[in-house]
Amino acid sequence: MRISIVTVTRGDSAALLRRNLAGVASQTFGDVEHIMVDGNDDESVCRDIAVEFPAVRLLRRPARGVYDAINGGIEASTGDVIGLIHGNDRPASSHTLAEVAACFEEDENLDFIYGDVSIVSAGADGSECVSRYYSGADFSESRMAAGCAPPHPSLFLRSEAVRRLGPYRTDMVICSDFDMFLRILRSGMRGRYLPGVRVVMTAGGISSTIANRLAVSLREKRRALRLNGVRSSMLRLVLGLRYKI
Repeated sequence: MRISIVTVTRGDSAALLRRNLAGVASQTFGDVEHIMVDGNDDESVCRDIAVEFPAVRLLRRPARGVYDAINGGIEASTGDVIGLIHGNDRPASSHTLAEVAACFEEDENLDFIYGDVSIVSAGADGSECVSRYYSGADFSESRMAAGCAPPHPSLFLRSEAVRRLGPYRTDMVICSDFDMFLRILRSGMRGRYLPGVRVVMTAGGISSTIANRLAVSLREKRRALRLNGVRSSMLRLVLGLRYKI
């Protein structure tokens, strides 16, 4: 079994990006393909860092949004299983991908797995503290109708499942991952919740501000729910914000 990790990066901290690449390179699982999709304006940024990690495949992609970059990375992948761990994030341990692979190897009919993530904040001295814990334990239509999906970085899909689901929507700014979870939910695919932290995320991102939640996220989530035939309301989504990271 091969696991492909797609890392999309644009404007990420060089130190965090190195930590991402080192975290994937340190995995005890043997057959890992790591694809870094570079959307930076200055192509030398990722190129210079990638030189330090010769196993990484570097793809240059015009800046057309994060989901276009994700689709490009997935198209280029050759693994049996695909995961997305972006530039500011990293695997939780050196055994993360071995644990993921073991789940898929135990059950050949398993289409996807998902787990938990921890969100860390960096101190001025470079230290980290866990600011939030984001659990994927409750993945249900009722939770999705309230705008709450499992943590996207914890999701690993078989490549054939990705092909059946189709690409991420590129006409959404921050909620195409929410739409993908809805498509998985409605597809009848077989999944498994794998307890424990799979990915460490660095606090921040375009979906983490109140302005973007209210101006963009709610609107896109409501659209995604409608497109996938899940009944909800704007009031229910607003109330669900208290459960969102």
